[in-house]
Amino acid sequence: MALLLPALFLAASAWPQAHLTVEWKDGHLSVHAEKVPLSQVLQEIASQTGVEVQRLEGLDEEVSLHFSALPLRAGLQQLLAQWNYLLCERPMFREGTQPILVIVAGRRTTAPTEIAAGEGGTPPAGTLIVEEDVEARLTALHTFAAQGNEAALRQAVSDPEQAIQETAFTLLAWQNPEEAVVLATAAAQDADPTRRLTGLQALGQLDDPLAVQALGEALTNDDVGMREYAVQGLMSQTTPEATRLLSQALEDQDPAIRLLAVEALASREAEGREVLNAALHSRDTLVRSRARELLEQMRTDEEEAPPVEEAPPVVESGE
Repeated sequence: MALLLPALFLAASAWPQAHLTVEWKDGHLSVHAEKVPLSQVLQEIASQTGVEVQRLEGLDEEVSLHFSALPLRAGLQQLLAQWNYLLCERPMFREGTQPILVIVAGRRTTAPTEIAAGEGGTPPAGTLIVEEDVEARLTALHTFAAQGNEAALRQAVSDPEQAIQETAFTLLAWQNPEEAVVLATAAAQDADPTRRLTGLQALGQLDDPLAVQALGEALTNDDVGMREYAVQGLMSQTTPEATRLLSQALEDQDPAIRLLAVEALASREAEGREVLNAALHSRDTLVRSRARELLEQMRTDEEEAPPVEEAPPVVESGE
């Protein structure tokens, strides 16, 4: 019996082992994961990059993927290609912006760019694996944008792959923001939930009255994920109407959205401060508490800010 132990040990050591390496260097992300729970990968990325990750519960599915030296947004898009998610930036008080990742709808029902495997579980000859396909198409989109090829970007906003849609909307917003608003508004009203989420995310990048209107309509949606996307999108809008809608979100039936609205209002300076002062009398104890904390932090930041140095008076010499 003892003679069998070395053979059993060797067989066990040959099985695939869970392995994770995450590197964040010079603003670029590298991930090498083998059979690691998605939640663990996201937690490690968060610890190294400062990204805030919400809703990790239930993300226990094991993933295996490899990419090197990608910008943060592109790396997260690859990692979450088969999930419904939101990736946007939240204004901070003094340090500019910080990316925030929100998983809102769980795993996608189908993988739009997934290639059917042949016999034995391997892709048919001559095909690309999903990661390579998406990365190549994302690179092509940037090339189209550099060439001013708006037609290719318009076509890509309807691509079944969420990462392609998001990038196409972003690039089209730089090329033609008016058209991007129209297409994103249409996407936000699409019957497909993934299209709606992507459209709302795109609207958040476009400071436009039509975008604010569409985001405001989403605040009345029965889907809590849609309402959450809408609040995130309104965060970057600068019109007084956006502030009014965020104030309205303080009365949302979902406590997480009420708190998210409080955070969004804190970035709106005088307008937001007025609403936060009113929120000190909210019926929601969490809203009252967070509003008080944010107002105190805003006052502290103002007190610690260096005074503005006045230029010395100009002394004119007589003739």
